[in-house]
Amino acid sequence: GGAIYFATDPKATFTKAIGTNSHLGVILKAHVNVGRVCKMAKTCDQSMTAAKAHSKGCDTIEFNPGDGPEYVVYDSRRVHSIYPVWTSDHQAAMTLSNELANLGIGNAEQNAREIEKTVAK
Repeated sequence: GGAIYFATDPKATFTKAIGTNSHLGVILKAHVNVGRVCKMAKTCDQSMTAAKAHSKGCDTIEFNPGDGPEYVVYDSRRVHSIYPVWTSDHQAAMTLSNELANLGIGNAEQNAREIEKTVAK
């Protein structure tokens, strides 16, 4: 749903970022204030929303679908910084820089400069 999903291991992005709107191409390191974390079952709750999570006293949901923990953060203001670690191509870098800027994290130009440094050679 409408949230930001985090794994705890860069290798996990190859098994976790597999939805129809997910694209292989970028691995990020983020510093996140997860706040109050509520653990959920392996399948999580597909109908979970920010409002529902907050009504349960949660800022973040944690669940493990079997390939390592995932953290579902509903408020982008909890993401304090993002550092690109690896990206596969220039287009992925440009798309990411715009998406981060849309979330209020840096600006597209600054993000693009930082992300370009990580483009795999």
